Amino acid sequence: MRIAVTADPHFDLRARCDPGAFVELRDSIAAARPEVFLIAGDLVGLGKIHLAEFLDLFQDLPALKLVVPGNHDLWLAAGDSYRYYKEQLPELYARHGFHMLDAAPVVHDGVGFVGSVGWYDYSLADESLVLPPGSSYEGKRFRGSRWNDALFVRLGRSDVEFTGELAARFEADLHEVEARADQVVAMTHVLAFPEMRAYRGEGPVFRFAAAYLGSRRFGEILERHPKVRYHFSGHVHAPSRLRRGALESINVGSTYHVKRFECVELSCKPNESPSPS
Repeated sequence: MRIAVTADPHFDLRARCDPGAFVELRDSIAAARPEVFLIAGDLVGLGKIHLAEFLDLFQDLPALKLVVPGNHDLWLAAGDSYRYYKEQLPELYARHGFHMLDAAPVVHDGVGFVGSVGWYDYSLADESLVLPPGSSYEGKRFRGSRWNDALFVRLGRSDVEFTGELAARFEADLHEVEARADQVVAMTHVLAFPEMRAYRGEGPVFRFAAAYLGSRRFGEILERHPKVRYHFSGHVHAPSRLRRGALESINVGSTYHVKRFECVELSCKPNESPSPS
């Protein structure tokens, strides 16, 4: 089974890219002829009117199309981000041929697909950083800077509570598909392993932002489920790979300026090792 995955298109900010970047991305993915196509979040931010245009770029791609949102996809100028995530986003994606894995896992040709936006509980915080007075991870404040989810995401619960809820659902979905699948592919927008942290610049502000890169809980869950062969993520805009036994975690590494995708081959025979194409 050939699987293609991209992440962090940030289509509402496409003016930062080469004008042909998204057409080139679409054509390159189509040329790879995947059976399954995944998007690991951050399709759009506040520019929600551009979501349909981006998804429709892939309307002619003859593949099973699966998506998880990213933190930017939960951004709203006003309103309840939690309800938007739970009630509206699955329907919006479905209108354009994409299934949101947060709503339900999928089994296709003996392979299970499980996914979540994931979130952060500050467990990936930079251990060397000492927060100055007035700064806090909960408040998303550090000196004169702020993590923008504080401005545009309203969950009605703490980050730690939301992460716990998502992690519990993620593991429940893994248990469900393991009973019906020989192998599993997992996807979160955020990171699951601290070794994959990436800093976009130097200095304490960037080290502060590490707290919002993901949660160790997702990595611990993945390691408890040996049928998971691949885990895909985005969010940090830096490509990386990490192997944990039979599991390979891959961060796609798209940036605001350059769009990337990964393509892997997964044997439908459960005892064969997968290999990147």
